[in-house]
Amino acid sequence: MAPETRFIVADEMTTMLDAITQVQIWEVMMGVVKERNIGVLLVSHSEKLLERLCTKILDFEKINACVSTSCLTL
Repeated sequence: MAPETRFIVADEMTTMLDAITQVQIWEVMMGVVKERNIGVLLVSHSEKLLERLCTKILDFEKINACVSTSCLTL
């Protein structure tokens, strides 16, 4: 990670790993994030992971997003 990192997009970062390895990676990652005050956009299909790590969750299955007509209903 670059020393001046301010924001990370983590899109399915640990999906293909076993549960134990996922936990280990996220513990290290979140420690660095908190230490350096870095923002994180975490993309995942794992509700348990999101609930454990996130302060805000946007569930795209529960919103109406119309890209072609430029509308977004939250």
